[in-house]
Amino acid sequence: MHQTIIFFLPENGPPKLVRQDNYAELAKGAVSSSQYRSQRVRVADWYIEINEENQWKLQNETYSFLRFDDDGYAKRPEGHVDREKPDRPQKGSDTWAPSEPERLALQHLLEQHLKNQH
Repeated sequence: MHQTIIFFLPENGPPKLVRQDNYAELAKGAVSSSQYRSQRVRVADWYIEINEENQWKLQNETYSFLRFDDDGYAKRPEGHVDREKPDRPQKGSDTWAPSEPERLALQHLLEQHLKNQH
C-alpha cells in the first residue's frame, strides 16, 4: 500500500502532520488557518510504501513553501525541490529540506500516525 503524507514545518513551533484534504483546502485558499497567519511554512510531501507489518519506506519526498497572509489564507506555493537536491537554497540562506532533528520529528509523527490508523 502507498500513502502520501503531508507535514507542515512552521517558522514558529513544532512540525505537524496535516491531513491531505485539509492541505488541499488550505493550499487552494478555500479555508484559512489563524495558526499560520503571516507565516511562511515549509511543506514536506512524503510518498511512502507501507508493508503488511505496518512498516514504512520513503519512496519520494518533495519540499515547498506555503506563505500565509495576515488573514491566514495561503498564497500559491513558492516552488518545490526533489529528493536529489533537498538542500538547494531558496533566496538567501533558507533551505528546503528539514534538518536532521526535524527529519527525526517527522518520522516520529509518521510512526504515531500509522500506529493510530490501526
